[in-house]
Amino acid sequence: MDDKHYIEAAKKMIINRFIEIKAQPNHMIMSADLFNVRAKCTNPKTANSFDAAINELKEEGIIYGSGLGIHLTQEGYDRIW
Repeated sequence: MDDKHYIEAAKKMIINRFIEIKAQPNHMIMSADLFNVRAKCTNPKTANSFDAAINELKEEGIIYGSGLGIHLTQEGYDRIW
């Protein structure tokens, strides 16, 4: 499998976390929570793709970052729900 597969799997895990917490626009997932999501990943290649996944989600306008974690954008909220 190519790297894109692992990045997509990591993106899905991040999006699923927003869904689990019923996130609204601007809701934040703290860095520690992201670490826990990554730690639950059983595939090391997917776990190693989290940074690339976060960057792609930012480029797609789904999330934006802050020093404390990542936030769901309005566009991200609309695409999830």
